[in-house]
Amino acid sequence: MKINIAMLRSDQVYNRIVSAPREDKQELYRTEMLGPFGGKWEIQQIPFRADAPGGFDVLTLNDAMYLPPFDIDESTVPQIRAISSERFWQECEQTVRDSLEAFERQGIELPVRNYVCTVLLGNPKSEILRLNEGYTGDGGIPGYVLTALTPNAYTLPRIRAALAHECNHNVRYQFVRWDRNVTLGELLVGEGLAENFAVER
Repeated sequence: MKINIAMLRSDQVYNRIVSAPREDKQELYRTEMLGPFGGKWEIQQIPFRADAPGGFDVLTLNDAMYLPPFDIDESTVPQIRAISSERFWQECEQTVRDSLEAFERQGIELPVRNYVCTVLLGNPKSEILRLNEGYTGDGGIPGYVLTALTPNAYTLPRIRAALAHECNHNVRYQFVRWDRNVTLGELLVGEGLAENFAVER
């Protein structure tokens, strides 16, 4: 059975948010940018919408690493343009496909056949992003691959490596049950495998 990849064009969503009234930005971001990753939030037990205003939900988590909805305005347009070319998105999708199919070429049939992936703009105030030199990712939930960057000459050429790295995590956790009591050993093995895979790809 074929591997299906739904590549969410975040640049198009960002452009809609830029044009939206301020009061609509959060909900537009929540539904169009984070909505396609609903299965991920459910598995991680992160509420899609808080029970009370100001409560913890997907937007709280988002703002710690990704550009907050209220910050998406005309000043963001140059960053959006940096991730808007057809070539950029084609290369991202091809990287994900090649990474996943690399396992199948080795006779490892992946249980998950449908994937949702995107590249988001990083929050420049994020400590996580600073520690990762302006780009990072999240691929530990099977079927979902998120990457983020603050676009520049250093990060843009590295986003494909980040995607490959996160795809490796995605495949690993289709076969290894994730435990909240993760050990240092598991982190060393998981990150080491993913980084070696990214270098190989």
